Amino acid sequence: MNPGVLALVVLAVLAAGCASAAAPPPGPPDPRSMAPPGVKQEWLHFHDSVVEPGAPAPDFTLATADGRNTLSLSTFRGRPLVLVFGSNT
Repeated sequence: MNPGVLALVVLAVLAAGCASAAAPPPGPPDPRSMAPPGVKQEWLHFHDSVVEPGAPAPDFTLATADGRNTLSLSTFRGRPLVLVFGSNT
C-alpha cells in the first residue's frame, strides 16, 4: 500500500473516532445544565418531576380565596378540573 494512502486511512480512522467520542448523549439535554447564570443550585430540584406522566396527582388542600374554607383535590376526583398556577406580580 502506498504510504500516502496509508497515512490518509489512519487519519480518517482517527478523525472518525474523535468525532464519535464528541457526539452528545442521546435523548433530551439535562435541564439543570441549561439553567441561566445566577440560578442557585438548591433551586434546580424544582424541575424534577414528582408525579410521573399519566399518574394521578397527589391530594392537596388549599384555602379558598376568601380564606374561610378549604378545598381538596380529592373532592374533584372523577370530574374535569383545570388548575392554573401563576403570579400576578
